[in-house]
Amino acid sequence: MIPLRQLLRNVAPDVCVAPQLEPPAMAELAAMGFKSVVNNRPDYEEGPDQPTDAQMKAAAEAAGLAYAYLPVQPAYQSPQEIARMAELLASLPRPILAFCRSGTRSGKLYRAATARAEPGSARHRPRPGMRPRSKFLLLAIGPLLLTLSLIALVMVQQQQDLSRRERLLVEQATMAAKEAELLNPAGMARSALMPLYDSRRDDPATIAEALRLLAQLDYGIDGYFFVFDTGGRNLQHPRQPELEGRDLWDLKDAQGVPVIRELIARGHEGGGFVRYLWEKPSTRTLTPKLAYAISMPRWNMVIGTGVYLDDIQATLARLDAQVDENIAQTMWWIAGIALVGVVLIAGSGLALNLSDARVADGKLRNRAPGGEVAGGRARAPLA
Repeated sequence: MIPLRQLLRNVAPDVCVAPQLEPPAMAELAAMGFKSVVNNRPDYEEGPDQPTDAQMKAAAEAAGLAYAYLPVQPAYQSPQEIARMAELLASLPRPILAFCRSGTRSGKLYRAATARAEPGSARHRPRPGMRPRSKFLLLAIGPLLLTLSLIALVMVQQQQDLSRRERLLVEQATMAAKEAELLNPAGMARSALMPLYDSRRDDPATIAEALRLLAQLDYGIDGYFFVFDTGGRNLQHPRQPELEGRDLWDLKDAQGVPVIRELIARGHEGGGFVRYLWEKPSTRTLTPKLAYAISMPRWNMVIGTGVYLDDIQATLARLDAQVDENIAQTMWWIAGIALVGVVLIAGSGLALNLSDARVADGKLRNRAPGGEVAGGRARAPLA
């Protein structure tokens, strides 16, 4: 009887093939250091005397070996069988022994499986990477787009900063003009009331006459005078008579400004401006307003008048819209420049590829069918 060791044939440092083995050989293989066994022989290939897969598996597992059954035909192994063998070679612990009737088909199957997994094989051949010229185009286009994006970001930031400064200047200048405008009707009211005030009378008839004079000083539908006593009770409001007689000391606008208290405080200071939201008579909408208040201390009275600021808001809105339009135009210009740059770079790459193709085509036309060139002319192969 031939010793088992002499039946083994190495196909790799840790892979062997062998002819048909008997179940008792599994323990001997384990003693020799093998970890796995692959059975490549179909059951009953040579009749009932051949050990079956079940018998071989039981013996292998009893010996502590990993076992796999992959039966193949001697003459042909399918791609699926080769692929499965490759999986077993990759997953089973080594050393591995594969056996069949003579060991030949196991060796053939091993070579097919390892050739399939080799780096140069069709399955595992590295995919072609980016061509150098494509990398060049990418390296050219990438920095261009990044640079233009940074330029766009900086320009947008600068335009927004400039817009904020311009907006602030316009608002400050317009507010200064509005404040100067308000001083004229306030001075007119003071001049109209001074003869009565200098008379030192503060009886109800005098107060009523003062209110009548103020009501006659209206200057347009949105230009009027309103009057409060120093406790916050409304004495006169030509556009909202429903407010007359009401205590409005705690009245606040939609932004939380205590309107009446602020007006009375500015009046006690000798005159001052207050900004708040109030209903505009001509539009019946809540509108920003700038008011100026003066005080008549002996009559316990604060007189105010104001102008609405919706025209300023409209001017600032137009300014913001113009800035947005300028930013959009700038972005479109930058996008156009980027597109032109990408087209030029891509066109240059295409021109180089076409040039290379023409050169290669010329070389092929100058080459004979047999592949030899002499004297600059192609020679046909000898018959």
